[in-house]
Amino acid sequence: MASRKRVIDPALSTDEEFKTPEKRVSVVRGSQPDSDFMRWGVEETCQYLQGEGLGEWKDTFRAEKITGVGLRYLKDADLEKIGIKRLGDRLRILHSLSKLWQIEAELSK
Repeated sequence: MASRKRVIDPALSTDEEFKTPEKRVSVVRGSQPDSDFMRWGVEETCQYLQGEGLGEWKDTFRAEKITGVGLRYLKDADLEKIGIKRLGDRLRILHSLSKLWQIEAELSK
């Protein structure tokens, strides 16, 4: 039976073997003109929705003039009030926004 020990690649120096991997920051899908969502206008907010696969709600957000600042304060009841009736759709939007806040928190560290 072959040896079970891991073969060490002689091309790697000891410094390269023990490097700590770099911390990775999650990236939100879609093209964002500016990573600071608090400066987003209505159109940047719509681009974000499109990038998150929520483009069907762009017209609703545009009609309600929801900007990046407004995104921060959206709650489930607000989404229902503006016409997003299905719970599943509201949950998808809220989940997407929670990812945005998480990325914001990671970037501000």
